[in-house]
Amino acid sequence: SYSWNGSRFEITYDNVRLDHVDVVWFRKPIILDPDQLPVDAKYQKYVHGAYKRAANAIYALLRDKYWVSDPWAIIRANNKLLQQEVAFEKGLLIPDTIVTNSPKDAQTFLEKHKTVIMKPLGAETVNDDGVEKTFYATKISLEDKVDFSGLGLAPTIFQQSLVGMLDLRVTVVGNKIYTCEIHKKGALASGSDWRSGVLTPELEFVEHKNLPEDLGLKCIEVVKALGLKFGAFDFMLDNNGQYWFLEVNPNGQWGFVELEAGIPVSKGFADLFTKKDF
Repeated sequence: SYSWNGSRFEITYDNVRLDHVDVVWFRKPIILDPDQLPVDAKYQKYVHGAYKRAANAIYALLRDKYWVSDPWAIIRANNKLLQQEVAFEKGLLIPDTIVTNSPKDAQTFLEKHKTVIMKPLGAETVNDDGVEKTFYATKISLEDKVDFSGLGLAPTIFQQSLVGMLDLRVTVVGNKIYTCEIHKKGALASGSDWRSGVLTPELEFVEHKNLPEDLGLKCIEVVKALGLKFGAFDFMLDNNGQYWFLEVNPNGQWGFVELEAGIPVSKGFADLFTKKDF
């Protein structure tokens, strides 16, 4: 409930005053879909709108709190094109990229690089006979003779394929940097997206202890420029020792970095919540 007290709204949930908090951790709140609401179908659109707007009001009303991170900044930072521009401005290496729904432009880009990585703009899934499936980053080449005719319906990211790659997850929490190497083994070794093996024994997570200091500082600057307090970066390390920025998830997973590689990311969050010095 949002109750007007003469100067501002007091926010309560189950008799707990939420406007008294100091820090808000915006993790990954989930709201119901319209068809999950217990109302007649003709009212679902209206009820869902009211429900969603009321829930989202808290984001604006807690405007003077310390957010990790601000939900509006997260929404903006989820734009992968914006991320890439900001990363370049802060001095990170960027692979050649095109985001397009033009079959002609996609084919031209593929002919230019011969082999490219194709990946979705977002995290939408497909319901295949009751099974939720997702699209992973996929390597394609000219020899694959990919049919781009349906691309107009679903714009896609295409990037040059890098050689001799080591996957890295660089987690920025305030001013702290935590870097994890992701080693792909077995059948996964030739794959383009390590996430496809996250529930298998074909992944090994190891702390990366020699990330260049200036690269870490650039990552911190990217996080600040995007208005965030936290960011989960994906990098590729090539055979020449160069670190290539791929993307930054403004609200990404980090538990596996701590649980699998023994890197104390949670302590970084605890410090950030208590010191609020970023």
